[in-house]
Amino acid sequence: MVDGTLREQVAYPVWETSLLEELNDDKMEQLFRECNLADVWQMRKNELDHPEINWGTVLSLGEQQRLQFCRLLWHQEWHSRHLPQENFFAVLDEVKNLIQQKTSKTYVFFMFFLFEIVFTRRRQPWMSNRRCLCISL
Repeated sequence: MVDGTLREQVAYPVWETSLLEELNDDKMEQLFRECNLADVWQMRKNELDHPEINWGTVLSLGEQQRLQFCRLLWHQEWHSRHLPQENFFAVLDEVKNLIQQKTSKTYVFFMFFLFEIVFTRRRQPWMSNRRCLCISL
């Protein structure tokens, strides 16, 4: 988790201001529901922009991991809208460590169909000059 609001957690890394500006409450709700975080949404929807909350201590490790999937889905959507001519790819590290087995199978299956995914244990040299979303889950 990074320092910042819950909205900033989903938008991170913010290499364009529109990543944060276009992430409205409706989109946040959709992402949270898609990533099995509807209960977190219900409890925290009025705290999306509170910078004083330490989300690393508020959210369980499993919730933090599912929040990373929100981040991935948001970046993929933003990328397809703003950079449709460029390929989007994500590097996922230890994707399903903290997610229940049934849920992890669903996520991995889902990701294979939506994205070109590279699974790796460390950042590879070929990634150095690319804008990519690296998620250590």
